[in-house]
Amino acid sequence: MVDAIAVDSSQYPFAIASDDTLEVKVCAVIICTGTTAKRLHLRG
Repeated sequence: MVDAIAVDSSQYPFAIASDDTLEVKVCAVIICTGTTAKRLHLRG
């Protein structure tokens, strides 16, 4: 598995750099933090 270390969003398609000097051009980026949602339990 390779980790992404940088995302260049100043151009399209976006460029994602990895820790093994690989650069990939992509049209979409989904960022997942792995945390759980913290609910406020407000009426709405």
